Amino acid sequence: MTEITLSEIVQITQVLMFIIGLVAFYREYRKMAMDRGYNTYLQTVFSFIDLEKMCLQHPELLSIWEYDDEYKGLTRESRMKYMWFDILLSILEIDYLASPKYRKWLSEEEWKGWENSFLIYPEAQNSV
Repeated sequence: MTEITLSEIVQITQVLMFIIGLVAFYREYRKMAMDRGYNTYLQTVFSFIDLEKMCLQHPELLSIWEYDDEYKGLTRESRMKYMWFDILLSILEIDYLASPKYRKWLSEEEWKGWENSFLIYPEAQNSV
């Protein structure tokens, strides 16, 4: 049987610590990249919500949606309802991404309230 010297133990420990450090660095880097992507997504969604709010406050801007076949021929009131539903949908998307099923930023109890909104949303939009 060969004896392991103290210097060999130190070398093995150094290699293990190096590997653990690389794994920890990779996990942290990946988490930062995901958070950066999510924050970019949030900024985009909030900008879209701000645009729709501005269109609701200034009805003359509703014409920006004229290119969309879904909006052509709708009354002004129906277009405004669609915009409110689009804002609601954007908020629900953000909450889904924060849900326990995806990012785990919401607790199970918080998520149940939002999940009910997801179930009601299609029925409400069909009534527009």
